[in-house]
Amino acid sequence: MSKFVFVVLVFLLFVAGCLSNTETSTSSTVFGEVSSTVPSVSSTVVIEQSSTSIFVQTTTTVTVPVEAVFQLRTYGGFINPARANRELIVNSSTVVYRVLSADGVLQEEYLKAVDLAVYNRLLTLFSTSGFESMKDAYRRQGSNVPDVGTTEISYIQDGRTKTVKSGPFLSNDTEPQGFMDLAEALTSLMPAETVVVPSVTLSYQPMQCVDTPWDAWYAEGKIQFIKEPTDKQLATAYYANQYNLTLLDFTRNETGQITCMACGVCPTSYYFEATVSGGDEAVLLALNWTKHLGAGESAETPSVEKPEDYNPAVNPKNFLPKVTAQLYPMPPGRTLVYTGTSFGLQIRKEISATNNTKTILGVTTTEVVTRTFVYNTTVADEVFRYIAQDTQNNVWLFGEEVKQGGKSSWTAGVDGAKPGLIIRGNPRVGHFWRQAYLKNVIEDVTEVLSINEYVSVPGGSYHKCVKTQEWTPLQQDVNHFNYYCPGAGPALLQTNQGQEYLKLKEIIR
Repeated sequence: MSKFVFVVLVFLLFVAGCLSNTETSTSSTVFGEVSSTVPSVSSTVVIEQSSTSIFVQTTTTVTVPVEAVFQLRTYGGFINPARANRELIVNSSTVVYRVLSADGVLQEEYLKAVDLAVYNRLLTLFSTSGFESMKDAYRRQGSNVPDVGTTEISYIQDGRTKTVKSGPFLSNDTEPQGFMDLAEALTSLMPAETVVVPSVTLSYQPMQCVDTPWDAWYAEGKIQFIKEPTDKQLATAYYANQYNLTLLDFTRNETGQITCMACGVCPTSYYFEATVSGGDEAVLLALNWTKHLGAGESAETPSVEKPEDYNPAVNPKNFLPKVTAQLYPMPPGRTLVYTGTSFGLQIRKEISATNNTKTILGVTTTEVVTRTFVYNTTVADEVFRYIAQDTQNNVWLFGEEVKQGGKSSWTAGVDGAKPGLIIRGNPRVGHFWRQAYLKNVIEDVTEVLSINEYVSVPGGSYHKCVKTQEWTPLQQDVNHFNYYCPGAGPALLQTNQGQEYLKLKEIIR
């Protein structure tokens, strides 16, 4: 080797050493926390010599830290078998939420983007919570009963997985606070579900001195509770455990009738009502439950009068000063907030009862303002409605003043306009009524489709909701479906063609 070549080799080796010392940035990963997101760069100089020249080749290897994936699973306990398992998977860009049946069949799947700051907070929480040193299983705090179910949290990174479970009978050690904090943080990322379940209500009346099936089951020691269970808790556990059947609601009611006390001969003075999904009705009927009018059937099905015959009687003495009806409570100061879509646009709708009143046809009405915001900023429409409640808990509509939007204003008693009903106090399936009437302005008609719907929206979960269908001859191709829920009012609003879909987000009182 010539002296020149030797000098060149020494020089190149020196350069390679400098590259190795200055351009390499290490990235170490500890469980629960990524200490650096800077890729690791390493350079290797390969020197080859031929008879005429020297060839220098530099190979660069880039190592990117492997991102962590978080997983939350809940399963077991007494829950609807069709929605028995829930799974949440979070990476640095996406949240995937799945609902599966007890046999693992996918029922629903939700995807949404996750903010990088949220992801980094999860990384920090997994590190500070001591997750790496946690045991494999714990007992749920304050619970050792089977209806609680199991929560499972996993941390996955670089081919390594650590899973910690918490549930009844899994361990004598109670779950640590760090596990609870992680479960709460992950649960908060679950996309809001909207569930509308067709349902039916049935009745069961025991005989004197005879245990109900759920009381007999409890007496046999088939289940444990921390404290003495209520009828609802016990019946819910019994039907879930014995028949894989979910009770959406369960109540005990007094008949108000005097009955004899003969054991096994006379019925009790009370009865039970259970609400289940329509598909479970046959199971309860086979177990000696019975149908009744409260289950959604009505002996009367009034029809809608023709426009020329429609003339509602309004007696101001029959109206109350405030609107507090269970299916549409709107006392002054109450606001219902909805979010969703309308004709492809993200909208926010607010329905607010003000302190203002207006006398129409001798009735003192409450002013209710509806404002619709597009993308949470621009007001698309603004309508002032005037409503009142009568002594039968019917909620009436007496007029609409349109400040912004495409509709026309009207007031009952002016130009032949007549008031109508928003919702009846005691609706029955098959009931029809007019919301109001003024030819070519408002001709809306409402029909009751069901009175026992279960609705779950971000603003809450509600039983015994009334589902109505609204339509108008002025817009024959569009039907509106509203779900009026006790204590809340309209909780879900949608149209048959998907132009509008709104969920109750919150109630501001």
